[in-house]
Amino acid sequence: MASGDPAYVESFKQFMKEIDPILDLPKMETEFYGTSTRAVCILQGTLLENCLEVAIKSVLRPDLNSTLSKAIFGFDSPAGTFSAKINLAYALSLFGPATYRDFGLIRLIRNEFAHARKPATFADEPLAEVCRHLQLPDNPACRAPFGWWNTMPDEELREVLGDGKDHKTHPKVRFIMTCHWMATELLLFAQREKKAPLQASALP
Repeated sequence: MASGDPAYVESFKQFMKEIDPILDLPKMETEFYGTSTRAVCILQGTLLENCLEVAIKSVLRPDLNSTLSKAIFGFDSPAGTFSAKINLAYALSLFGPATYRDFGLIRLIRNEFAHARKPATFADEPLAEVCRHLQLPDNPACRAPFGWWNTMPDEELREVLGDGKDHKTHPKVRFIMTCHWMATELLLFAQREKKAPLQASALP
């Protein structure tokens, strides 16, 4: 639908954009842990892009109206792509170089699966190798969602994770942990009531 949508359409669109890091994020991540590698990569990557936009908006002027917001983040706008949002957030010091690098790999994976015409899984070596180059899972502060393997639809991965260990060498684990930590920190950053201008998040 074009601009000037009815109030109920705008209300629904706004509802779908709002993310509560305490209530919504765990539910969404559980939904995204399915057996389809394509679904996991696209949905996790898109969720992360949405969280990134929320974090960026939190450091912009509080009275930013919807028209100007669309001019910045809308389609074909300066921050309308995942890549542009990553660069803008890094320029605003919302995270450090390690996170910036991993954002690039997550974006690469998301975009390739969004456009690829061939099947692929985390067991395929080219994808596994990209996941091995993610840096954030090797940071001691990076934690998996508590008890996430208990709700994992992927039976094989649930068995791998069943003993409660991180198993950070598993490519799917590395991908999900990276997305989880990024999304959580970005949303918590955006929700802080008292934040100094351009305050950095906890991400390295």
